[in-house]
Amino acid sequence: MANLFSDDTKYRKTWLINREQARKLQILESNRDVDLKRVKSIYQAIVEGKWMPAIYIDKNYFIIDGQHRYYAYLMAWDNGIDCEMPVEEVVSDEPTIDLVITFNSKRKNWAAKNYMKSYCTRGNKNYLRVEKLMQKFPALDLKAAVQILKGSHSTSTFNNGALKVSPADYATALSRCRALQSMASHLSNIVFRRDIILAFYKVVDDIPDFQQFLQNIQDFKRPLTERNSDWIEAYKALF
Repeated sequence: MANLFSDDTKYRKTWLINREQARKLQILESNRDVDLKRVKSIYQAIVEGKWMPAIYIDKNYFIIDGQHRYYAYLMAWDNGIDCEMPVEEVVSDEPTIDLVITFNSKRKNWAAKNYMKSYCTRGNKNYLRVEKLMQKFPALDLKAAVQILKGSHSTSTFNNGALKVSPADYATALSRCRALQSMASHLSNIVFRRDIILAFYKVVDDIPDFQQFLQNIQDFKRPLTERNSDWIEAYKALF
């Protein structure tokens, strides 16, 4: 190492803290849900004495990265394992939750549902409308809900908090989901799957008589695939 670093080389400190000190750390409510299976896996690695990366915290002791490692260390202490938790402070003026998202998005750890929870917890009305629609229609998964609201789903737009869902978007999607619910009594909840929802989104405005369309559903020839192009043609055959 002597050849790599000099006396002028800058460095950051990593603290090794004990159980009582670790109790002062805080978990953000808007962080993603904890995966107990992952916690147990990390706990086992701690028991085996394997190296662990530092847990990153902000100046107020909120965990930015490493909540699963945090719970694993608590589990280790609860089981009498003698260990110390490595902790490093992130010095930044950015809001803590923005740092959390930055850390995890770079490592591809967060799924869409994690971003959804984070933005909803912070009261983002656009994401709350998506959540409300999914609560009313449990057959919808997250991407399908965004597609019936907006006609497409952009991962980067969604993850960056840039999704825009107006009250009018919500009202229109609500009406369309009610129609899909009526159709589901004949076709099953497959109509709520994301590619098939996209097909319905693309044809619904062209249906001249929706009540007649619903009556014709009984004669619907269900495609053998879930490709939206096949379902578009099948839907069009009813009007």
